[in-house]
Amino acid sequence: MHFEPDVIRRIDRTALRENDYFSSLLEQAWGQQMLGMHDMERIRYECLALLAEKTRHFTAGDSSSIPTDTAKELLRSMYFTIGLCLKDYSNPDEAAACLQNTPIRALYQKGRQRIDRLTAATKAAHTKLTTQLIHTPNVFYNATLKDGIRGFFKLYNPDLFAHAIHITADYPLYNPVPRLDGIEFIHAYVGAAYYENRFMQAFADEDIHRLLCAYAQDYAQLPMNLYEPVLAAALGCVLAGTDPGRLDMTARGLDCVTKKLEHLSKTQITQTLSDAAETLCAKLQCADGLCRYVQNSVRILAGTVSRVLSEHLPNRVFLLPADGQEKPEIRFSFGEKMEDAQYRRVLDAIHRCETLAQKLSVIRKAVYSLADLEDVLLDAPMTSSDMQGVFAVLSLPEIAALSKKYGAQYDAHSLHMRAQEAVLEESLRAFIADLPAEKQRRIRQMQALLRQEE
Repeated sequence: MHFEPDVIRRIDRTALRENDYFSSLLEQAWGQQMLGMHDMERIRYECLALLAEKTRHFTAGDSSSIPTDTAKELLRSMYFTIGLCLKDYSNPDEAAACLQNTPIRALYQKGRQRIDRLTAATKAAHTKLTTQLIHTPNVFYNATLKDGIRGFFKLYNPDLFAHAIHITADYPLYNPVPRLDGIEFIHAYVGAAYYENRFMQAFADEDIHRLLCAYAQDYAQLPMNLYEPVLAAALGCVLAGTDPGRLDMTARGLDCVTKKLEHLSKTQITQTLSDAAETLCAKLQCADGLCRYVQNSVRILAGTVSRVLSEHLPNRVFLLPADGQEKPEIRFSFGEKMEDAQYRRVLDAIHRCETLAQKLSVIRKAVYSLADLEDVLLDAPMTSSDMQGVFAVLSLPEIAALSKKYGAQYDAHSLHMRAQEAVLEESLRAFIADLPAEKQRRIRQMQALLRQEE
């Protein structure tokens, strides 16, 4: 039998800095004598030439003199972009060989193309995320995952400051995001947020709220991760032999879980939680990517469980949902409206559309608040069928907010509505009536909680 010899890599991938890949690769390649003095001088010269070009771009050709700090940021942006290209190689040795044989400008251009692809993919993922967010009063969750990420895309300038993040990701994720910069960080952050939100979607918003109230009555104002308590409660229910669907851990269930875990080592706790996670994911019909994310979370959660058990405080992780809570009032706003001139352009674009698909494309690209969407539905040439097509791409909380304003007005007040308002109300009623019973139930529950801000 013939065995292929193991390939020996000269550069250790783990020795490279993810957020400074290009510079750390140069250091390693030089240290391993894969790049000589001539190579390093050529790379330095070509980087300076590219920096001069970026400087002219930054100053619009008016000056070749810029502050030192700005020049450093332009250089970091270049290095980030080149690093993205080099990360495409299967291993650092191949990337180092590429540095020896490829002009810096060519590497930069390939990295810049990768930024465009990564940005497009991240925008698509973020759009999908924002249409599926659970409804929660936690201000950090809502502000970061919707407006914060959207703000990044508004400010991102990959030609000059590709490494910049611009925003503070105030909502903490559970699984650690690697140390990355620019669009690489946002891509990883949105991806992790999508998995956490997708998991929480399996549970009713009011059940999540009851659970989190047990963590802290004022959790709505805390920069806390919402996914961890939900995951722990669901796993606790599985271990207790009860249905995890309501996140309804009881004192008896907590005692059962404690007895199962308290005498186990951390390794054994990890395996027990992993087995429970496998059962849970099968029950919730989680996709493979979400299953992997949950299993990665289990490895983190096991350490916390081991610690609280040693302190005889298992209820700090496996929360007992708060009883006797007043029904939460969740305040919402239809959001800020766009400038009049921009709104007129959106209406003009919709007027030119011949199909619903074209109208939806305009709305997806230009409309970001319920206030603007409401105006579009009332002002644009939208039939009842068109409106129901728009409703189909909204999240349940958004449907609940619209129906809170329109669906509950079918009384004498309706006689004073504009004709298009009546069409909107009837279309909304018809759309909700065609939804599965469970979704209708959730919409009614959300309506009962919602209070519109003036």
